[in-house]
Amino acid sequence: MIKEDVKVIVVSKSRRAPRPLSRLSALRRRAAGGQRAQREEFESIMEIARIIARKDPQSLPALIKLIGRSSQARVMNKVLRYEQDAEDCEYEERNALFDPFAPITPDGRRLDDLKRKVPAPRPLKLGVDLVFPWPWERGRIINSLCELRPGGAGGEWRQDRNHGIILWLPLGVGWVCGGNHSITAGIIHARGEVMPEETYDISRVYKHVVCDGVEYKRVHDGTRIGPVPDLEMAAIFEIGRLIKKHRVGY
Repeated sequence: MIKEDVKVIVVSKSRRAPRPLSRLSALRRRAAGGQRAQREEFESIMEIARIIARKDPQSLPALIKLIGRSSQARVMNKVLRYEQDAEDCEYEERNALFDPFAPITPDGRRLDDLKRKVPAPRPLKLGVDLVFPWPWERGRIINSLCELRPGGAGGEWRQDRNHGIILWLPLGVGWVCGGNHSITAGIIHARGEVMPEETYDISRVYKHVVCDGVEYKRVHDGTRIGPVPDLEMAAIFEIGRLIKKHRVGY
């Protein structure tokens, strides 16, 4: 009998770390994975938030600004993509988070019932703080960007009675209710400050609402309030819970 030599080939495992997903690949994965992928992406953001909360809670507002820039850009850019009516681009809590008139407590109270009006802590800096305008008219945004730039024909950016922002704490999010085009220019050119027209603390809402990145739910019975329309804003809502817990000021 002839014995044949048997050669064993060992395939070594690569030590190279896996390459991170490209933006396009991540978008495809989310589209293919549906709610599961959305929930995983949300949880990834929240894990970073929890690490920051342990390390330095005072930095949580900076994380909110980082996350919120993409939502802010989407809102401001809609006017560049297609013609629209004023209501088409409106960005408020009802289409950024959940319906403020939906009952969320066992006795039927709503977000609007639970938020508390408080004094404005300070003006909002348009180039720094997270403010959501919704410009809708192309002619107005063109004029605002051109005239309200540094050295432009409109002069130095300044608040007037047309400008209105409603500030929500502890999120530190400003919803624009007047002066959308000029406030957009102030954000882009990093010029100007606006004193909030009204300021509300929504801290009491956290006792009754929780979000998992896919849905907003009632705490008392686990029922669905509504789907998440904006993943970044869902993360901002839950980071607000951490800011409240650690008593981080605005």
